[in-house]
Amino acid sequence: MRGRLTPERVANRISRELVTRFGVAPARVGYRFLPSRDPRDFAYRQIDPPSESTAALPCNVATRESLSRNASIAGFSFYDVPRRRVDETFIATLRDVRVLSAVNEWNDRHTRS
Repeated sequence: MRGRLTPERVANRISRELVTRFGVAPARVGYRFLPSRDPRDFAYRQIDPPSESTAALPCNVATRESLSRNASIAGFSFYDVPRRRVDETFIATLRDVRVLSAVNEWNDRHTRS
């Protein structure tokens, strides 16, 4: 429910303020919030602009409409593959940062700066 103050919301807000304003490590206050920044805020170089990827249909599929629209864990469905949006490719150089890593539910290691 939006706007309703609960003890959990108050604790999260206090924790977020400690993390963002005072640089307290999120683990110290029991909050998993990590602020995000736009890569363009740093030394940023675009390699490829956003585009649309196209792929031919398999020989045994007559139309794209006959492909499944159920999204997989990859975040897109078979229907999306023949024509899908591709985000830009870029290099962002970050100086004086601490890189945090985490393990997701599939035991894959991810990093976040």
